[in-house]
Amino acid sequence: MTYPRKFFLNLASNSISLVVEQDREQKVLDSFDPNEPAASVNLKQLFELAKALNSKVPKIEVNIPENLLKNETLITNKPISNNEAIEIINKRNTDNKSGIISLNIESIGNRATSITYIQISLINEVKEFVEKAGFIITRFNIGTVSYTHLTLPTKA
Repeated sequence: MTYPRKFFLNLASNSISLVVEQDREQKVLDSFDPNEPAASVNLKQLFELAKALNSKVPKIEVNIPENLLKNETLITNKPISNNEAIEIINKRNTDNKSGIISLNIESIGNRATSITYIQISLINEVKEFVEKAGFIITRFNIGTVSYTHLTLPTKA
């Protein structure tokens, strides 16, 4: 059985790589150092490579490193909801105007809640950088959590 070709863009602090998956096998096609001055030019070259292999505008999944996730423990008098936890974090982070995406919330006993999240501004920055090169993003993968491009929550 043949599986369709799927593209991934793996982001890390020292490397951005284009990966293709076909027949359940993944191969790195090319990569570059994102700290180089010509990072956007190098990303455009990865786009052209994917486009040549795909014969149309490539749709990709973007893998974001887990070290960009943030964890906080909120001390409360009672268990709180996901929305309440997000609201508390957003009020604390006054410099982050776009808000957060909550990836995991767990109650720790009756008086504490642990929340794992990523800032929406970071996702938007990645989205702008990748789409400017020409890619169509279908999904963001952050550790074991995935978000489709269209279901990313936005803050009003």
